[in-house]
Amino acid sequence: MLCWAQTGPADPKPSALWVDASSGQSLEDGTKAAPFKTLAKALAQAPKGSVVWVKSGEYRENIVVADVSLRGEGGGLGRKRPVIRAANSTQPVAIVRGKVTLELLRITGGEDGILIDLNAEARIVRCEIVDNTDNGIAFEEAQTAGEEPAQIHVENCLVSGNDDGIDLEANKGTVVKCRLINNRDDGLDYDGDADCSALDNEIHDNEDDGIEIRLERTTRARIEGNVITGNGEDGIEIINTPLSGPTSNRVTIAKNRILGNVRYGIGGVDQVMEDLREGVLVQGVTLKENTVEKNGKGQVVGVAAPSNR
Repeated sequence: MLCWAQTGPADPKPSALWVDASSGQSLEDGTKAAPFKTLAKALAQAPKGSVVWVKSGEYRENIVVADVSLRGEGGGLGRKRPVIRAANSTQPVAIVRGKVTLELLRITGGEDGILIDLNAEARIVRCEIVDNTDNGIAFEEAQTAGEEPAQIHVENCLVSGNDDGIDLEANKGTVVKCRLINNRDDGLDYDGDADCSALDNEIHDNEDDGIEIRLERTTRARIEGNVITGNGEDGIEIINTPLSGPTSNRVTIAKNRILGNVRYGIGGVDQVMEDLREGVLVQGVTLKENTVEKNGKGQVVGVAAPSNR
């Protein structure tokens, strides 16, 4: 009598994979005992929704992270964050697509550090995004119907040594408890009807503005609990909309400490001059319980808002 072995579906891919650039194993199957040696190989194998764990070390790669979590082992017990350094400095270090978490990574040496695609949901937590030639975190801009700006949550990150630290582009989300420091342009830059809250951040010593908000038609900005100091132009610069017709921009600035910036603490400026213009007061700004002092050219200027209370 013939006996046939019972067969079933192939074993599913594991929900967690490991990467270790310094692994001495010849076998690479993504287990902790035999990790992949490159991020690209792990990401190509990772199922949607899985976690890719990254051992400390340096990874010279440009990567695309899609619908997975990429988590470094570093950050505690003496371990350093894994470093992802662009192999091609004219490209982003990491392109993010779909639903992604990046955690405990150092991302450096690219054009943009992280470029977040349309329709993405991105969490960036306890990362260092440093020393990129363009922006630390940048976003694709929607061009056609069906393309939706990204949604983000950026928390406890260091963003330093880039052009703009974070260059928002019509996307929604929160930037909380981050250090946006020593960037060559703005620490945090709102463009394209962004809708973002900046909460409890340290924003200092950026060469242009700590926060720049370029109003369009429905820009939303909640700026609360931040320390904004020592920036090369304004602590918070709010650029008047160039659009005609009805607008519903809303900027709430509350409980911030805005000190020692070179130009204005809070400045509402003309969109052409990017400076005060006689007869122009930027609308839609609410100020409450801010400490604004010792700024070089003025404290609160150019906005149609009541004095701080």
